[in-house]
Amino acid sequence: MNILVSIFLSLIIFSLEAWQRGLVTLSKSNMVPDFFTSSTSMYFIVVASTIFIMGLILDNTNARKSILIGTGLAVIGILLTPYTVYGYGLIFGIAASLMKLIPFSSPLKISSGKHDGLTVAPQASSKNFGGAFCMLVLGAVILSWGLPITSIIVAFIFGIAGIGAYYLMPDIKIEGWKISIFKELALDWKFWLMMIYFFLMCGIFYVVVALFMPALKTIGFSNTESIFLIGMSYVVTGILRFGSAWLGDKIGHWKLMLTGTLGMLGCYFLLPYNPVLTIWIFTIFSTMHTANYWAQCKQLWGPKYIATILGLGYVSMYIGAGILYGKWAIWKHFIT
Repeated sequence: MNILVSIFLSLIIFSLEAWQRGLVTLSKSNMVPDFFTSSTSMYFIVVASTIFIMGLILDNTNARKSILIGTGLAVIGILLTPYTVYGYGLIFGIAASLMKLIPFSSPLKISSGKHDGLTVAPQASSKNFGGAFCMLVLGAVILSWGLPITSIIVAFIFGIAGIGAYYLMPDIKIEGWKISIFKELALDWKFWLMMIYFFLMCGIFYVVVALFMPALKTIGFSNTESIFLIGMSYVVTGILRFGSAWLGDKIGHWKLMLTGTLGMLGCYFLLPYNPVLTIWIFTIFSTMHTANYWAQCKQLWGPKYIATILGLGYVSMYIGAGILYGKWAIWKHFIT
């Protein structure tokens, strides 16, 4: 994969994560329109309900055309974010369903298989760099220049990234996708084990991350200090993802995925005793997932089904986040 293509694909993920995480973080502040809480709810419903369909489409269509369509929708959605609930909630939500998959699935369809983790490590790292940008920069930009001007800047960056990827991306479409894959998956224990992993990994991640700010406040950190520390942990996570991807290519991706999940779970119990140390330990374990689960799924089911499998994987992640962390988290009522 051309290094420029990786840069543009990574910039797509960076822009997507910054806009998603940044505005969700600010959704209950006076820095965004009053309707924005409804926008965020609509966004997650749209992504969760369409990403599986997008996976099917991506495995059966030309990748370059999909990038162009996704970029156009994303730019329109970002520009309309300050003015209508449907800008962020519906249009950007549909674009996100496409663009969460394309930067990972397209390179893996043509990679040799020897270094699949490292192939998508830049894109995986960009998720964290985008998160750091939203924590450390985006809020200040919106506060200084307002949401309409900020949306123009982010839309411009997204547009440049998408158009660059469109012109440089190889014309990828692997033939041979069959509807019978769903019957095969239903009888494949490895598929169900992978879905359980996605469910637990994503749910545990959000449960622990949501506790960072309250835990830091208990030891005297201000909001500014807490945001800076968490933002810097995102930067470090982005850097360390390259190492975890390389290690996964060497010793087996599933070993990193299992270690990372158990490590994040351990941080839940450690956090009350030493929040700062726990955040940095969590940083290490949280690096072990994105690049490795994409590579592992390709190795198990092949490149022609990679977007289909991860479309299902994302659905499992969202369900896990909803049950373990979100409004469906019934288990919280049994903890005193």
